[in-house]
Amino acid sequence: MTVDVSAGNSGGPILDSEGEVIGVATAVYDSHSYAIPSNKVKALLTETKTESMQQWHKREAIRAVHYYMIAQEKYFAKDYNQAITHLDKAIQLNPENTFYFMNRGASKDALGKHDDAIDDYNQAIKLDPENIRAYNARGRTKNHIGDYEGAKDDYSKSIKLDHNNSEAYKARGHISLKLKNYQAAFEDFTEAIRFDPQDLDANLSIAEYYRDKGMLDKAGEHIQKTGLITEDSWIVLGPFDNIDKIGFDTAYIPEEATHIDPTVKYNTIDDKVGWQKCSDDKLDGNIRFWKDVDWRVAYAWTTVTSPDEREVQFRFDSDDQGKVWLNGVEVYAHTETHKAIVDRYIFPVTLKAGTNSILVKVCEEEYGWGFYLRITDKNGQAFDDLEINRAMQVQE
Repeated sequence: MTVDVSAGNSGGPILDSEGEVIGVATAVYDSHSYAIPSNKVKALLTETKTESMQQWHKREAIRAVHYYMIAQEKYFAKDYNQAITHLDKAIQLNPENTFYFMNRGASKDALGKHDDAIDDYNQAIKLDPENIRAYNARGRTKNHIGDYEGAKDDYSKSIKLDHNNSEAYKARGHISLKLKNYQAAFEDFTEAIRFDPQDLDANLSIAEYYRDKGMLDKAGEHIQKTGLITEDSWIVLGPFDNIDKIGFDTAYIPEEATHIDPTVKYNTIDDKVGWQKCSDDKLDGNIRFWKDVDWRVAYAWTTVTSPDEREVQFRFDSDDQGKVWLNGVEVYAHTETHKAIVDRYIFPVTLKAGTNSILVKVCEEEYGWGFYLRITDKNGQAFDDLEINRAMQVQE
């Protein structure tokens, strides 16, 4: 039987609407779960003979679980070779267990042994032709090695087995983009949004589809659902000096200003520069500054119009150190050095009724340089009545 079970309840009872036990939960995944009907368990108990715990531990299937558990510890410790060694032993003792092949495939993937990983996923599918996770895993690996048609086929099989598999729809949509089949990609992302109307990835992909077709209003509708302030809404300034990390505490511009003058030029480490349109034209909410530039500082500016005063959350992260000002007041700062991800830092702010100015400062050390900023309610849901400055998109 297939049921909807919360994570952490494997082994727990499944109750019907009258409180009667009708099954036992056996496995929980993101999109589906499994349970054994209680009548099957009763029949098994009737047929089962008792044995000592010592004798039970000698069973090959139980010994295999022991090696599997060690392999899991090694995998999460990123000791993939040792994980494979213990999974080899588990498979030798119990070659019918699909989980062992799946996990060994994941370990091989982590080591870059993608062809060997696919062999393990193939075996898992051979043992269980309806194993959704195996199709998804094999699809990810084929996508990684450039076998886009093969990956697309695997995700299609996964979707056929589970029509509610939103992650598979998104993955297949991205593959269709690589194959330049834009209509198919659009359809898959639309299907993913049916399950989660505010899905960041799917909405941004559809927004980019509409933007490329010049349908800016449609693109804006889908961007609004994410709460992200995207590339087309920012103007940027820089780069300024960050050698020896001096940029974080150096105000290269009036950082508490609530308005900017686009005609003013500022002295940077290279030349005098003014505010300019963000050159990153990929519509994914990851605002990227200049490429191949290290130890520099940049600013980004935009405005948000709210119909009323309200409490909201800013969900921010930057690569590397970053600060955020709202209406001239510093509302957040971090001094970490890391890659930017969505929603790492979440903090409450108050938007005033009318136009609100937002200034972001990012101090780059090495490698990536950029940030994310998302505006949501306390539950992470985007507002549908905030107006983000998108004048630059209209001017394109």
